[in-house]
Amino acid sequence: MDEHVTRYIETNFQKMIMSQSPGTRVAMACRMFSTGVALVQAGLRGQTHGRIEDLRPLVFLRLYGHELSSSQRVEILMHFEAS
Repeated sequence: MDEHVTRYIETNFQKMIMSQSPGTRVAMACRMFSTGVALVQAGLRGQTHGRIEDLRPLVFLRLYGHELSSSQRVEILMHFEAS
């Protein structure tokens, strides 16, 4: 796509989003996050035989694992096992 067209689309999209109230933007972000989690769950469901207890740590690792050290991941995963 042409760089000018891309910039035009991005600028207009940002204007459209920013024209919404803060509450509407927060609600949109929450819906987008929920949709993202649902997509991750769907992609991982085959690894867990459908058990939500097994799915939660996999979703956590997919969404946040790369931002944590190995020891932090292990500590958090132990909480999943305890609950």
